[in-house]
Amino acid sequence: MAIVIYTKNDCRPCKETKKRFKEFGIDFEEINLDERPDLLDYVKNELGFSATPVIVTDDGIWSGYRTDKIKAIKK
Repeated sequence: MAIVIYTKNDCRPCKETKKRFKEFGIDFEEINLDERPDLLDYVKNELGFSATPVIVTDDGIWSGYRTDKIKAIKK
């Protein structure tokens, strides 16, 4: 399963999300939108989110720190 986490600097929910993925041993690719501003339009217009983190998995997309969703991936 390919997982991408779109993050920004100084985003506490982003840090917590990445920490939880690492604790559960779930691999992911991080894309920092502060370093890749060219992808902001994609995240806002194509994915439909304006707040980070935005997590994209094979099973869906969500925004925010969601331990329930992360635990579901772990299973």
